[in-house]
Amino acid sequence: MKKLKIFLITMFTIALMLNPNIIYATDGTLEWTSSLQNDSMGLKINECSEYLNHLMIEEMGYEFFYNHMKALDTINFLYELLPTNRLGETMYPENFGGMYIDEDGHLVFLLLDNIDNDITLSRLSNNVIEKPADFSYNEIMLTHGYLSYLFEYHYENPVIENIGALWTDIVNNRVVIELFEYNTEMIHIFKNEILDVELLYFTPFEKDITALEFHNDVEGKTLDSRVESATFSPLNTITITPGDTIRMGSPNGGTCSVGFRVAGGFMTAAHCGNIGTRIYNSRGSFIGTMRGRTANIDAGWVSINSNVSVSGTISSTTHISPQVIAPVVGRFVTSRGAINGSRGGTIDRVNVDFTFSQPTNGISRVIGTTRANFRSDGGDSGGIVISHISGQSHGVQGISIARSGTTVSFYTPANRITAWRPQ
Repeated sequence: MKKLKIFLITMFTIALMLNPNIIYATDGTLEWTSSLQNDSMGLKINECSEYLNHLMIEEMGYEFFYNHMKALDTINFLYELLPTNRLGETMYPENFGGMYIDEDGHLVFLLLDNIDNDITLSRLSNNVIEKPADFSYNEIMLTHGYLSYLFEYHYENPVIENIGALWTDIVNNRVVIELFEYNTEMIHIFKNEILDVELLYFTPFEKDITALEFHNDVEGKTLDSRVESATFSPLNTITITPGDTIRMGSPNGGTCSVGFRVAGGFMTAAHCGNIGTRIYNSRGSFIGTMRGRTANIDAGWVSINSNVSVSGTISSTTHISPQVIAPVVGRFVTSRGAINGSRGGTIDRVNVDFTFSQPTNGISRVIGTTRANFRSDGGDSGGIVISHISGQSHGVQGISIARSGTTVSFYTPANRITAWRPQ
């Protein structure tokens, strides 16, 4: 009966990714072409600046960048091939165990059977690395969905309360459950009372996860002031940019960051304020009010004043597309916040549900986040996370909300936010 519960929980919607520029061979398989491509891999920044994600080159190197671009085109083609159900959710073959981008930028498919035995996946066989899987992606997501539901709504159960975090380990084809009290007895109780399936993997709760708490000053760092006019007239037109500094409650209040643009305003982290909190820019101008807030994904909606607009660009070469990009393990993302400016890194975990080490502004449990290896600090809360699409265009990945240690950050994916607050 417990196993049957899994099938009562629907899979989370996986946002469609990218609009690629792809060339198809005469047999219908994918051929990757790009103006970046050459035999010697002799890419130069001044030759491919319109396609270049500078942080990716700096952090990962040219070879990763080149392979990563091919991987994204292949992922895009996959989503074009796969059918969707009436809810718009992608329907994956039962042979498919998941996918990720490896440390060299190559796309890896996890498969329960040979790729040539699936008419859809076989069309991508020349563009991916195949690795064996024990469980289908559908089974993994259904299992995680059921446990995530319990984690969010039934935490009064002492067995569920013992969960510090849970997430889908795409690379190892399993669902990981991190327990505060980790021992054989607690694992046995979990399996007996909650769920006992082979794809579960138990481990001690890894380390504390803390919110990117806002504050007034950060020692040794200068807050971003590259925003709007220096004058304070309420009638003055003000433009704010994703990732810019905002002050909460007063012109000298705690620091958070602008997220991405939505209808009537922008998103930031919910733990930055409450309904009715007045928002100011770094120069002390009143720009809007937090009018919406949801704790389970740590997202807050700021309604901006009539004289305020949110820029659709970060720089002359970084344009923010309204396209929402679903996270894929191994994909390179860039964050921008008030304290650390622009930082980049790769996604290493998806669908991460976790408990904050200390409740922050009424938020203790967050659902469905993505973990990536870029640095963030207090004040970067709510800052935009983006990923490169093509040319100067970047899609929205989400908003920064938390960190674990100094080089691991968590962000709420944009597809979860727009499901709550459509753009």
